[in-house]
Amino acid sequence: MGGIAGHAGKVIELVKRVFDRRGRNTWDEKTRAKEDNRLAERRRADRRVRKDRRVAERRQKDTWADDPDKISRRAADRRSQSRRSGKDRRKELAMAAKIYIHELVNTTRAGIQTLPPETQLRDAVSILAIHKIGLIVVATPEKGLVGVLSERDIIRALHDQGSAALENHIADHMTRGVWTCSPNDRIAKVIESMNQNKMRHMPIVRDGELVGVISAQDLLTTIAVG
Repeated sequence: MGGIAGHAGKVIELVKRVFDRRGRNTWDEKTRAKEDNRLAERRRADRRVRKDRRVAERRQKDTWADDPDKISRRAADRRSQSRRSGKDRRKELAMAAKIYIHELVNTTRAGIQTLPPETQLRDAVSILAIHKIGLIVVATPEKGLVGVLSERDIIRALHDQGSAALENHIADHMTRGVWTCSPNDRIAKVIESMNQNKMRHMPIVRDGELVGVISAQDLLTTIAVG
């Protein structure tokens, strides 16, 4: 009996050693707790990796392909993601609102394209294309700023009169009663004015003299950088 008991004891010890290859039974409490924490953190990291992979896979699929309201739902999803990621556009706008126009664009009249009202629309189109701009200021030495000619004005003229409109004077198609801003205006004020009047460009005037033009792209760039 003693031999059998001794043999059984050796088997039990062997089994313990097999299932305790790292010698855990010989560790003290501090070492065991440290190892348990390490293993738990590794399991949490593995779960995070698997979750990120599942999220990436879902985002590659258009889950709203057959949804008639998918555009609004996507916009709502983007807004919720923005809130979750900690982005706050109101803070960015508040920072941009502290900037003055003269800090954003050159107000020394450099780069402004002006034409007299009697210029043919064909010539104005060429200037827009050559300089890669979207607005021409219409002015005279006597009256100064009298209007602006934008890409929208040209498209409207071509739609109404066809190619014959290219022979007309730009005074026939320009926008009069132009909204302007001052170099000392804050960006927030200019954004509000451009938004209310559906404008993409706004002339900058100092003491009645044209000194620059600000575009929606200038404002968007400032807000994005801010």
